Amino acid sequence: MADIKTTDQVKSDLISVYGNLDDKLDLTKNKVERDVLVEAPADGAIGDLWSELDNTSKAQSFDNVADLSNADIDALASNYNRSRNDAVKATSAVFFYTDSSPTADITVASGVIVSTSDDNPVTFETTESKTMYSATPDIYYQSSLGLWGIELSVRAISAGENGNKSAGLITTLSTSVSGITSVNNVTAATGGSEEESNASLISRVKARFEGEDLSTRGGLRDLMLDQDNVTDALIVGANHSFMTRDEGYGGSIDIYILGSDSTTTSETVTVTSTGYVLTSQPVISVSSVIGDSSYTETTDYTFVADTANFAGSTLGQDKILFTSTGPSVGEDITVTYNYNALMATLQNLFTIDANDIVNSDNLVKSTTEVTIDITIAGLVLNTGYDLASVKNSINTALTNLINALGLGDAVELADILGTIKSVAGVDNLDTRMANTYITPSGGGTVNAQGDVILTAKEYPRMGTPTYT
Repeated sequence: MADIKTTDQVKSDLISVYGNLDDKLDLTKNKVERDVLVEAPADGAIGDLWSELDNTSKAQSFDNVADLSNADIDALASNYNRSRNDAVKATSAVFFYTDSSPTADITVASGVIVSTSDDNPVTFETTESKTMYSATPDIYYQSSLGLWGIELSVRAISAGENGNKSAGLITTLSTSVSGITSVNNVTAATGGSEEESNASLISRVKARFEGEDLSTRGGLRDLMLDQDNVTDALIVGANHSFMTRDEGYGGSIDIYILGSDSTTTSETVTVTSTGYVLTSQPVISVSSVIGDSSYTETTDYTFVADTANFAGSTLGQDKILFTSTGPSVGEDITVTYNYNALMATLQNLFTIDANDIVNSDNLVKSTTEVTIDITIAGLVLNTGYDLASVKNSINTALTNLINALGLGDAVELADILGTIKSVAGVDNLDTRMANTYITPSGGGTVNAQGDVILTAKEYPRMGTPTYT
């Protein structure tokens, strides 16, 4: 680290040098000699050089983060093959409804615009195309609503946490679609994140020095965290309770990933049995099965997620099983489904020679999302506040709180209560556990304090808030 001199120190040095050269110079303040030979150079070019040297010196170490610009930190990180992660767009699923039985096919194309109807509206677009077929209207009917609907994946137009919205807020159809009368997201919009912070980027750079060797947990985790769309990673080796495929002999490493790249694909096959294992793994959801007719899930087929040793990986066996009313043996069907393409991207890293460790069996797996439903009782507002607006604000605040949590992070009831109380307009609520509580689904357990405890390969995401 350079010994940086201040402007006053530079002036003192110049006075000393000139004094030794000519003792007749009058270098006291406000004298011409002092202004020309000392003040001007120290405040000008010489001072600028020392200032630039100071900046250059600080930019060589993360110990001076407060003094560095984002560009300086990006440049320093690039020296270690690290770059700042971009902001990510939130995603969700939206039902497109018609209020009467369709008499003609209704197609919702990719790129249709919908938006939230809260105080801070966010715009989304469909990322796939689907058709509601008039020949089979009953499979789209939702008796609880009295509506016919099809569900499509959507993605926020703009990246960032602002796109994380609760279920039931995407209710505005901005692009006219013939036959569609309303829209609604029955699941929360999640996954939106801001551009990576300086602290996070610096942490990843420092982690590189803790384990560059891919034969170490630190090295593997660092490799995963440096990839796009990866938020967190858990490295599981021999003797870990999560390791079930090495039969106790070791040599296998499971890499659990928090992150997703939802990709839609279609494949056409001839039915040869009562079931079909989908090609691209792991599967997130099945959108449609179309053969001699358009088949409906639960009635004509069911999606069965693999739960064995290779579940959640590219070697998984997620499949569809056909019922007696489903497609027949010999029938050609086209299956459209969404899968997590991130697992294949990460698995392929180990086909690169530099990452291929001899006698190492690395398998990348997706993690388990736990839906967090919250029941809120006895909400009391301050005078002058609108109940619907306050509820929307609470839902958004809770979504941001829960969706920011990572692998194994507990959802604490005290945090839920504190977040609700911090929303503008909230005066009080019933904090008794019997009335205001958290209900997890898909995993997690509730302890005596009302907190949801997750395993290290589970992560929480906001579900449905209910007000009583």
